[in-house]
Amino acid sequence: MTRTTQSKRRLHEKLSAAYPTTLIEDTLKELEARGMLNEEKDCRLWLNHHLMGSKSNKEIFYALLKRGYAKELVTKVMKEIGDDREIEVVQKLLQQKLRGKPKTEVAVQKAWLFLQRKGFSTNVIRVTLQQQKFEEELLSIEENTDSSS
Repeated sequence: MTRTTQSKRRLHEKLSAAYPTTLIEDTLKELEARGMLNEEKDCRLWLNHHLMGSKSNKEIFYALLKRGYAKELVTKVMKEIGDDREIEVVQKLLQQKLRGKPKTEVAVQKAWLFLQRKGFSTNVIRVTLQQQKFEEELLSIEENTDSSS
């Protein structure tokens, strides 16, 4: 086994270059039986690792899929985190993005687009901007978005 946790799919891919499929599958079953391979536990470890950063839930979801975990498992563990965490992350990113800059409509619009590109939902961004007292800029951004649709 390696120093970092691996998904079954990743282990299978790594070993398939050198070993027959039946041997790999038997070995993976044996590791699971011994408790040395636990997909859900390992997926939760990676989830907790990503939660420490400033990624959106969508970014975390795709990062876990990229690590080889099944979509159903990732969906299951992602249900544990709510919008409150995303709002906190958006607040932090907004503070970083707007620090020392005038809170103009253009600056807020750039921050809005930045947050959308990072995968945050429109509702989370809107709620956070409302909490940060950017109602005037928010109305202008929504008008621009509606007119371009």
